[in-house]
Amino acid sequence: LVDSFKKMPKQYYVYALLFLIVILGFSLRFYHVDYPMIGYHNWKEAHYATEARNFAREGFFKHGFFIPYYDIIQAQEGPDGEHADSLPLTSIFVGALFTIFGYGLFIARLSSILFSTATLIILYLFVKRLFHRDDIALTAAALYAVMPLLVFFGRQIQLEPYSLFFMTLSGYFYVRWLDSEYKTKWFAFATLSYSIAFLARYDHFTILLGMAFIFPWKKLLDKKFSINILLGCIPVLIVPAWMNYMSWFKQFQAGNPDLPLAILQPSVIFTPEWQTAVNSYLRDNYTYIGLIVAGIGFIILLMLWWSHRSNRGYNFLLGFSLSIIPWLAVAANYLEGHAYHQYPASLIIVLLQALAIVTVAVSLHKIIRVPLLKPAAIIVIILLLYVGMGPFEGLRAATNRVFDTQFPGLDIAGEYINQHSTSRADKIMHTSGQGYGLIWSADRIGYKLPSDPAAIQALEAKGADWIFMYQWGFDKFQDENFTNYLSTHYTLRQVAFVPANNGITPLYFLFQKGGTFNMSSVSQFVQSRPLRTRDYEHTSGKYTVSYTG
Repeated sequence: LVDSFKKMPKQYYVYALLFLIVILGFSLRFYHVDYPMIGYHNWKEAHYATEARNFAREGFFKHGFFIPYYDIIQAQEGPDGEHADSLPLTSIFVGALFTIFGYGLFIARLSSILFSTATLIILYLFVKRLFHRDDIALTAAALYAVMPLLVFFGRQIQLEPYSLFFMTLSGYFYVRWLDSEYKTKWFAFATLSYSIAFLARYDHFTILLGMAFIFPWKKLLDKKFSINILLGCIPVLIVPAWMNYMSWFKQFQAGNPDLPLAILQPSVIFTPEWQTAVNSYLRDNYTYIGLIVAGIGFIILLMLWWSHRSNRGYNFLLGFSLSIIPWLAVAANYLEGHAYHQYPASLIIVLLQALAIVTVAVSLHKIIRVPLLKPAAIIVIILLLYVGMGPFEGLRAATNRVFDTQFPGLDIAGEYINQHSTSRADKIMHTSGQGYGLIWSADRIGYKLPSDPAAIQALEAKGADWIFMYQWGFDKFQDENFTNYLSTHYTLRQVAFVPANNGITPLYFLFQKGGTFNMSSVSQFVQSRPLRTRDYEHTSGKYTVSYTG
């Protein structure tokens, strides 16, 4: 048996390792695949999930060619939530799945998980072909599998898993084009994939500079080569076509904001607010030790590139890494807002980390000639990154923290509204923030709750007759005009509680238009109704929310 293993081709071991890495990456992303929409950035999930549901229910072309329309109205949209946006790739894919399998979070998130896991495989193939090395390719795949940013948002109903897949695929096709001695079809595949990635998320352009660093510029003097390049660029025409289409739609529907990344404010990176927010996202997305390893990888890259300037892999990775500069200039205004805006940088971090880890492992093996030391060293370093080292938090802890950021009860209130309202014409006013998961569960259009009674009446005229107030919206009760209007025009329908300091504290209040109520009678309201409970789950165990029936 031992002799059989020794005779087994090396590639069999490589494929076996890749298979295990794929299973690991898939399983980490599969966690809470059908969990209620109450987690971190549930508002973004509600954005694309309600678009997909509307596509499946009312058609993909109701307002035009793939014009997205969602249920989270923010005052710039049309009455059905129609709005100009980047290519709604997620909504199209998930909408098609909803059409076949029905509406459900399981199928919606599974689609993201499959795209994210497929990216892992494409990344391996891409890096292997780029560097002609299995060790860097497998290490990059393993790091991709466990990176917190890619694990959590790799299962979210968002554009990022789809865009990153097509961006990585464009890199793979591009290297295939180079290796095929410039066959036009591979270049066309690369430009098509790149265009799809860019149209879905305009900040996913970073790989372009890496491609430019290994483009055969001198061959442009060859007329035939130049013509083939122009032919291969035909798929890029979908970019101006879509953007002009969106520009026309915005003019048709006056009042919409500019498309994402249309406003450049790179100077914002020098403000303390920006640095504080982005610093916390860096910790959640990569961990500080992960960033240190990537920084070491960049130093190693510079040294290797200087001594091997003809190496295609080093040239590409240098250009890819330098793309951080224009990316920061373009995306700075958005990076302060949300962690997932760092998604385009994730592959750069992964590749720099992989280069650092493999270089250290190879150096160790040169010093200590022990069989299998190199793969053992790579595995040990990745494990240390995952569990943490000394004062440095590991990838696992960062991932758990993001998964444990939850806003329970959104599904309970949403289900109540869905069961106690007559139709989708009944709409909701809610306290915004991370409360948009309510919209998915209620299957109703929602507006941000204003404080001014006149503004509330304007929304009531549009059919909004429910008011949902989560904890962060309780400060509205300090507004006397708001409280007076609420108490004389609305009835309290549901209250939820969570344990706090050996007692309980309100989690949310749900009101319906009609009747009256008094805040001083909340305790009486609760005591007069049966209490129910619902269990939720953190990575450390279950917790319970109590609510009135």
